[in-house]
Amino acid sequence: MRRMGLLIAVGLLLTACSQKETTHYDYTFKGESEHWTGAYSAKGTEVWKEENERAGYEHKSEEALIITYKGAPEPIQLVNYTYETTAGSGSGTRDFTNAKQDDDVSIKTHSSSEGSAKVNENDLIHVTVKWNGQEETIELKNK
Repeated sequence: MRRMGLLIAVGLLLTACSQKETTHYDYTFKGESEHWTGAYSAKGTEVWKEENERAGYEHKSEEALIITYKGAPEPIQLVNYTYETTAGSGSGTRDFTNAKQDDDVSIKTHSSSEGSAKVNENDLIHVTVKWNGQEETIELKNK
């Protein structure tokens, strides 16, 4: 009985010394321009904790960007893209020179991180696409 009382007391002490709140999120931002559609997904977990009167924060996330050409079929060679979120940015180039005429012109990226900044639910994500001497910007909104 004494042992049981000691276990309960230790459990209460540990609970009083550390608190933890976990939040999961899953956002999908979508948009389109005249020739392109875009989608950006952000999934992650935030952990707010307090131990021994010290606040702490942990964040893990996975992000993905998909850009797809929707315009009239035309030979597309190089596609340059950039994107900006409140949590960061990225860019790249994709070569479609050897693609068949019927192939989808899509660009897909994926990343994961720990401890980085978080994309917010109400953010606007801007994607700029350059191809064949043309340029368009897609504004992605959370849907």
